Amino acid sequence: MYVCLCNGITDKDIIAAAEQGCSSLVELRKQMSIANDCGKCRKQAINILREAQPKHKIEDNDLLIAAFA
Repeated sequence: MYVCLCNGITDKDIIAAAEQGCSSLVELRKQMSIANDCGKCRKQAINILREAQPKHKIEDNDLLIAAFA
């Protein structure tokens, strides 16, 4: 599915970037210029990126949060 119509970026492109280590919108913008034009795709791109994060990253973040709670 197309996420960014301005730049022709799909959800599969975002998932592939996440699998290669991309973990933020800033990094995603550097790699593929998403959300740099009209910005309507920003929220959806962030959600897809979060869902595509490797499980170990999420677990590591949960442990870090728990350590400071």
